Amino acid sequence: MSEYEVQTFKGLDYQPFEKFVGKIVRIKVKDDPKGITGRLAVLTDRFIELMHMDGRSTVIRVDEVALISPVRSREA
Repeated sequence: MSEYEVQTFKGLDYQPFEKFVGKIVRIKVKDDPKGITGRLAVLTDRFIELMHMDGRSTVIRVDEVALISPVRSREA
């Protein structure tokens, strides 16, 4: 592997979180007692990006996710 090649991992065919893209979810991260809530905006083979209602975004590594659960839909 040369220094300019980007290593790719499992594609989205193997991604169990694909069904949550665009939905409001609560994510529990390993070693964190609190969850993070937001709209799952971007899903790649290694990262998840959550968009919060106040405009902030959070990037989480997929291997750090312990649980993703959908939140009941609320009118914004």
